[in-house]
Amino acid sequence: MKNLGKIIGFVWVFSVAMSVRAQNPTEDPAAKLAEVKMFALGATGLAGTLSEGELAYQALAADKEALQKFSRLLKKGNPQAQCYALVWFRQTEMYLFDLVAAGYIRDESPVVVGDGCFVTSKKLCDLVLQIGMGSLNKDAPQNY
Repeated sequence: MKNLGKIIGFVWVFSVAMSVRAQNPTEDPAAKLAEVKMFALGATGLAGTLSEGELAYQALAADKEALQKFSRLLKKGNPQAQCYALVWFRQTEMYLFDLVAAGYIRDESPVVVGDGCFVTSKKLCDLVLQIGMGSLNKDAPQNY
């Protein structure tokens, strides 16, 4: 029983440390998003924290040059970054979303996706459809 308490304590400390690390405001959110390892919206992991990608997404979304930076991510970011960019376009520039998304509708690149405590791989084209329908994560905030 003592070991179980130690394990739970370790997991909690690790989760908090990762969350604090993810919230480092000195890092460029666009650079972080360009190479993000997992696309996730809403709570992830045992601690139910936001992913590093989503924290960077939120910081970049608040940037006054968000349109230019998210457009750059579509061209230079990895598939996970492209998903965050597509979410931003759907939320804020819906009139451009259909044009932008059309370029990814046949892209079968694998995307690492976090959903709660699970990590899976999905095709980018499938995620584009889900983003377009607004049906990615039932636990994510309403505006996703």
